[in-house]
Amino acid sequence: MLVQIRIAGIGGQGIKVAGTILGEAATECGYHASQVVTYTPAARGGPIYSDIQVSDKPIQYPVIEKPQVLATIAPIALQTQIGCLSEWSELVVDSRVYEGIKGQELPTNNIVTASFIRAAEKVGSPTVVNMVLLGFLEANVLSLGLGKESLEGFVRSHEPVNRIGLGISLDLGITPLSFQRSIEKSTPERFRKLNLRAFRVGWDMEPDQLP
Repeated sequence: MLVQIRIAGIGGQGIKVAGTILGEAATECGYHASQVVTYTPAARGGPIYSDIQVSDKPIQYPVIEKPQVLATIAPIALQTQIGCLSEWSELVVDSRVYEGIKGQELPTNNIVTASFIRAAEKVGSPTVVNMVLLGFLEANVLSLGLGKESLEGFVRSHEPVNRIGLGISLDLGITPLSFQRSIEKSTPERFRKLNLRAFRVGWDMEPDQLP
């Protein structure tokens, strides 16, 4: 089993941190994981993407050419990464970002949108959009079958329930508790509560209904 995920955005959106948290959560659940981060010289405001591979076997080559999942939260990042999509890729994209390419022909029809940026602003800071995205990915893409209950409820009960998945099913079984521990480990203490709250908001988000 090998799952390849690309998280794309711009410098300052916490793309590298999001990839690190995902990889650490995967390793805590017994998987092998790798991360490769690519960015332009314009570190803040320039395109950046993080490639994360999760496998039940040692990873031989960490570079991704055609990810199974492309998750993006910035227009310029999406435009630069459209070429990496294939017909079987899943595109997870912020609603505002998708508005900019609506009507454009894409290599894939597997598209899921949600208001990650707006949700982060409601949480209290646009800088936590990466945590909102991670929570959404965990609930809707990475761990199908875990249930749509609250993160706190799942951590308490550890009782999976049936769930209807979106698009492709990766079914990694990475638990919300492992994400919580990874967030606590990878973020400064003064931002920890905010990041965990943003992750929970993403976990509880429903995807948009595309026309």
